[in-house]
Amino acid sequence: MRIRGHRWLIVVFDFVMLAFAIFSLPHFLKKSKLAKDRRRLFRERLGLVEIGRPADQLIWVHAVSVGEVAAIKKFVERLREEAGDAVIVVSTVTPTGQSVAEPLAEIGCHLIYFPFDLSFIVRRVLDRIRPNLILLAETEIWPNFILCAKERGIPVGVINGRLSEKSVRGYRKVSVFVKPVFQSLDFVLVQTSRDKDRYAELGVQPERIHVLGNMKFDQMDVSRLDLRVKSQLGYRDEDQVLVAGSTHPGEEKIIFETVKTLRQEFPNLKLIVAPRHPERASEVAEEMRRVGLPENAVTIIDRVGVLKKLYSAADVVVMGGSYIRHGGQNPIEPALVSRAILSGPNVFNFRAVYEMLVKDGGARIVNQAELAGCVRELLKNSSKRDEMGQNAKRIVLAQQGATERHVSWVKRFAENGVFAHA
Repeated sequence: MRIRGHRWLIVVFDFVMLAFAIFSLPHFLKKSKLAKDRRRLFRERLGLVEIGRPADQLIWVHAVSVGEVAAIKKFVERLREEAGDAVIVVSTVTPTGQSVAEPLAEIGCHLIYFPFDLSFIVRRVLDRIRPNLILLAETEIWPNFILCAKERGIPVGVINGRLSEKSVRGYRKVSVFVKPVFQSLDFVLVQTSRDKDRYAELGVQPERIHVLGNMKFDQMDVSRLDLRVKSQLGYRDEDQVLVAGSTHPGEEKIIFETVKTLRQEFPNLKLIVAPRHPERASEVAEEMRRVGLPENAVTIIDRVGVLKKLYSAADVVVMGGSYIRHGGQNPIEPALVSRAILSGPNVFNFRAVYEMLVKDGGARIVNQAELAGCVRELLKNSSKRDEMGQNAKRIVLAQQGATERHVSWVKRFAENGVFAHA
């Protein structure tokens, strides 16, 4: 099937996105309850943005949710420093992403919710904001948004870009539709050479793809952390702590049963469990009671933004999202505070990071059956824990610098336009 022109593609994508919107409406309404201002969320996702259009140049940076916002915060801060009088708009899809982005408002950025990817909504927003440059973080390929920006001659680039093999397989099935979208990207700044090959396969011209590294390696300044977390939580020196970070439904039961087994041998073992979606805290607490763990052995985190600090209280860290088919969660934060990291086998979202950590002894991939035994080994052997933690930190520190490379590249790209008055 051959489709000529972006207008036909936009019609197709409108149909698909509308069907998706109807199907996901119950989930969206549930998530909207987390917003501090639900009315603003609905208005802005419908394209009714009220920031106005200043006379200055404007850069729009989009990151979907918590992890992506955390990864680009330093980039946006540096961009704010380099962009002179240019206005910077930062958008997210989720309310939790907005919460993480709030500090960026304090340095003069405008925060908005990303519009639904329907052409009449996208065009409304683009005509209101009229950005000079759009930057999409990581995997945020929204077809109508990109194509409608292309109609208006607005450059669109990807920063901190990555694509999993699973995503590529999905795009291959509809390549006749998505290839023009990828071809419309003006540049793609990717994390690894593997990501470069994947973007090229999907239609981005190879000369527009540049490997600059992963900004997530730069996202945390350890020197600013208060690392006295263990005592602040009321734990004793003899208590040992397991932190389960960014867990998903189904994983908490695995962790709780593991800890219940281990407490027979380590009665002072404490567990901190941080669900990826904090609104699930009551659900997680109910699972804890079903498994039969005492409440004084478990701390359940019900808010965002604190997990990176809590990792410093851990003797061992188990990363969530890896014991289900989610693709894993970011292990960089516990690595930066020198913690021994364990993960399940499903880590395709962070494959390159885990390959480095596992290869050089900074993390281990263990399946569900092996988890209790591996945690037991590390709880008994403090020197092995310390060795893993130091390896993890060394590996992560060696990868830092991607944020500055991104800022420099974007500045060069836009020096005759967006930054002309900087």
